[in-house]
Amino acid sequence: MKTVKHYPKAPNTLKWGKRIVDIAKDEGVSRSRIYQRIERHGTPFAKDIVSIHNIKKTVMSKNIIKWGKSIADIAKDEGVAPVSIYQRIQKHGTPFKL
Repeated sequence: MKTVKHYPKAPNTLKWGKRIVDIAKDEGVSRSRIYQRIERHGTPFAKDIVSIHNIKKTVMSKNIIKWGKSIADIAKDEGVAPVSIYQRIQKHGTPFKL
């Protein structure tokens, strides 16, 4: 039997100026999709989610400018996980092995 995740009614349904039902109709998606967006990204609007991802790309490009490679590429070359590279940066200030 398939289980369905039930989202609690948001007490701040008018936080964005509209009810969740109205936002779902405008976006052309279900209410549960709107609740998922709020839970994952903090906003019900798809256009705002795209801008959040652009901010992440900006951070990535700063890493490329600073070290000449992305964190993922450095991790691949070193043979470790990207998390290890972030830890090296925090601890030593450089992503490369000392």
